[in-house]
Amino acid sequence: MRLRLSCATGVLKQAAAKSSSGAGGKPAAPKADEGEHKAPGTVKDKILAYLEQIESQDVIGSEWEVVAFVEPGAFKGLSDIIANETKGQGRVEVLDMAVTHED
Repeated sequence: MRLRLSCATGVLKQAAAKSSSGAGGKPAAPKADEGEHKAPGTVKDKILAYLEQIESQDVIGSEWEVVAFVEPGAFKGLSDIIANETKGQGRVEVLDMAVTHED
């Protein structure tokens, strides 16, 4: 899927809420038994973890916008993060449902 994500830049720098894994199956933070003890990171880090390939990324005024490809199964987890972590200041738009790569 090809998506456009936009969010206020002030929200992106805030610390993300800690969770074990997203709905897309990607871990949001390393587990304690992995040896590394890291903070969950920022909201932007959490969003970027779901993106497979970034097509473009820009800051327009106080708005961060990224166009990227994500796995269809990761869409629910990503939209949940946008809804919960951005305090209503984020948006997800589906640009293409089926994306084909030609060699």
